[in-house]
Amino acid sequence: MDYKFVEQLLEKYFAAETSLEEERVLRDCMTLPGLPQHLARYADLFLYEDAQADEHLGDDFDQKVIAAAGIQQPTQLTVHARRTSILRSLRPLWQAAAVVAIVALLGIGAGRSFSEMDDDATQAGGSVVAEQQTVVPNAVQTASVDTIPANM
Repeated sequence: MDYKFVEQLLEKYFAAETSLEEERVLRDCMTLPGLPQHLARYADLFLYEDAQADEHLGDDFDQKVIAAAGIQQPTQLTVHARRTSILRSLRPLWQAAAVVAIVALLGIGAGRSFSEMDDDATQAGGSVVAEQQTVVPNAVQTASVDTIPANM
């Protein structure tokens, strides 16, 4: 029998380029009797894989590991579940809306107080100009840049 195909599959297997189907063919070929000596040394690898496929951890594995680590674990876990209403679940939304409303009201109040201060200042400024004109009636008024004639 010619084992060149098996040798090629072994090369692909060790290069990690085989498919699952090719690995199954290799496993089947390695269990055939009368395998040449140079291929028989790889048979144990595939037989070991088959033997280990049936090995699983026992049900008490977790308990053994916890005992070896010295961790005390409660025997029964108690969970307390609470039902929440829709209003209670929306509470953060209501709180955020309240904060926004408070900040907006404070901003409006501060804006009105500043506008009242501006009104008071303009009224006071107008009375100062009137007082200046009564004190010095013939005083020369200075012109602003906007009122200077262009032909000067």
